[in-house]
Amino acid sequence: MSTATFTTGIVGTILGLLAGGLGILGIVVGALAAHTGVPTASVAWVDTGLRYHLPHLAVLWVAVIAMPLVPLSVRRSLMSAACAWGLGILAFCGGLYVQAFSDLRPGVIVPAGAFALMAGWVFATHAAVRLVRGAA
Repeated sequence: MSTATFTTGIVGTILGLLAGGLGILGIVVGALAAHTGVPTASVAWVDTGLRYHLPHLAVLWVAVIAMPLVPLSVRRSLMSAACAWGLGILAFCGGLYVQAFSDLRPGVIVPAGAFALMAGWVFATHAAVRLVRGAA
């Protein structure tokens, strides 16, 4: 087993576990907002968070599943995209959920998470261009 395959396996496993946890988090947050009598203003924070959480979670899953199927040069960009999306969901959406369910204000964490989500798309674009051009 090569070092690249070993590293990809470990990172892929961690990202798969993260994606599973983020999937559970999305369901729990939605259920809490729907069934706990959260104030209307807080429900808006949750709705915004879920609006970004769930689609980015879907592409995170696609990236994790595709990682072993693409060439190593593409895999690195795909892995970076998945890491950025996972971090972005945690920071951006998680920050919105913290605002919705508590008196805490996460400050710069939310915008930093938004930048991480955008960075994920930059890495995914790089991976797609390399894949289409036949990167080896």
